[in-house]
Amino acid sequence: MDIIKLGALRELARRKSIGAVAEALHRSQSAISQQIGNLQRELGVDLIERCGRGVRLTFAGRKLVARADRIFSELEAARMELVALKHSVVGHVRIGAFPSAVATLIPGTISTLLKAHSGIELNVNEMEAQEALSALSDFAIDVALIDNQVSVDKSLIETVALMDDFFYIGMPRHHPLASRGHLALADLDGLNVAIAAMPPAYFLMLANGFAGVDVSPCITARYASFAMMRVLIEAGDVAISLGQPMCIDQRGSIVRRLDFAPRREVSLAYRKYQRENPALRVFIEQFCADVAAFDTHRKGHDPLDERKPYLVANKVEAR
Repeated sequence: MDIIKLGALRELARRKSIGAVAEALHRSQSAISQQIGNLQRELGVDLIERCGRGVRLTFAGRKLVARADRIFSELEAARMELVALKHSVVGHVRIGAFPSAVATLIPGTISTLLKAHSGIELNVNEMEAQEALSALSDFAIDVALIDNQVSVDKSLIETVALMDDFFYIGMPRHHPLASRGHLALADLDGLNVAIAAMPPAYFLMLANGFAGVDVSPCITARYASFAMMRVLIEAGDVAISLGQPMCIDQRGSIVRRLDFAPRREVSLAYRKYQRENPALRVFIEQFCADVAAFDTHRKGHDPLDERKPYLVANKVEAR
């Protein structure tokens, strides 16, 4: 059954004359008559009948037009869905990020994107930088949070500079060091200190830092989760973490940035030429905007220096 012939019959039901249908469809009257005649022969039933000087639909014609209305409505709905799809974001983005980002920055980005784009699916995998970069290279994830301790093949991977992560110290509010504006490694000599199970390179930096100033804290634990860190702080320990201070800061504890030069330079990485993927593109844009907004919000609240932010965000650009 030809959709064009069916359309001519629908128009006839509305306009009541072959001439009016021909004018509406910009066709000749003979062409319209031929289309409807061919449809009748194809179906083997009369669809129109003479009525005075004009024509009208038979009972079969009216039944067919009723069906045709639903068919054309579905076709229009399909067309509108495809138009909407062309201008909407649909797709699956798999994200690999280290724990501090998963706990703080990424949830806000995911919430914003899911509200704005019902067709996007986001999956987060907690992993350290090297693992994330390997997963990205193996096509196991689509975007990775990495740092300056990993080696990137820039012929295959694009990166976007995001921010610097610093070392932070969390402690109970009643701790003797809580009144200090900032802390140095030497302040931790002889104290019970819990250290995050951070990547080996950063743990080595910290160990070398203690050795360099002849400081010997009592390492009571190496924790892998922020929940464990908070338990240790509640028990009276000082906890050292690499990453966002909000992971430490909570009621009953206080956070200070450690006056210690090494830092983690954080970047977003994705496979070259994949940014044209609409879902990946909006994730990158939203996440970079969220990092910049977080940095702006934190400006003037750094526990080491009131003039500095917790995180120092670089200009967001592909490099």
